[in-house]
Amino acid sequence: MKHASIIEQRRRREPDFDLPPQFAGVDDRRLGGRIIASWTEGCGRRRLPAAGEFRAALDAEWLPNLVWLDSGTVRNAGASVASTFGVTPGPLPVQSPFGRALALAAHRSERDAMPARLEGGFARSPGGPVTLLTRGVVLPLDPGEDDATACAVITWTESLPTFDSDRLRHELWLSLTSRADGAMR
Repeated sequence: MKHASIIEQRRRREPDFDLPPQFAGVDDRRLGGRIIASWTEGCGRRRLPAAGEFRAALDAEWLPNLVWLDSGTVRNAGASVASTFGVTPGPLPVQSPFGRALALAAHRSERDAMPARLEGGFARSPGGPVTLLTRGVVLPLDPGEDDATACAVITWTESLPTFDSDRLRHELWLSLTSRADGAMR
């Protein structure tokens, strides 16, 4: 509902406002629910085994977005998560807001032996204008060869603050209309 009111406000201010694109494929809002449902169905509400079909499916589909954890220590991080959030094998960087949120979700997951959700907006760089709107699910694991006791599947999207987004949209609109006017002459 919130997004519908924002779109309507912009439509009133900008008569040529186009609706946001609809993307086919994975719906980010439902990813966590789908993973939890698969976990519940495949594991019968117990910890994910060290090896198995569901864990292999996670690796096959989400490897760049996975983080394997053990009590606040990163055992392995997917390439996308490592490059975006700076998560590398070793102690989880709890001085960063993302690291703290991930550590808390992993702790909840390990303690309750249930999936734990992770949501938040984290700065791309300290003081930078880009925010990473992040969602994730942390699944409890039975320790395996890599000694991981939790697995996090992380997804995110980059967002600008409303002011910066409006300013860029306005500059783009001015640029496009001035080009169109020049081409008509």
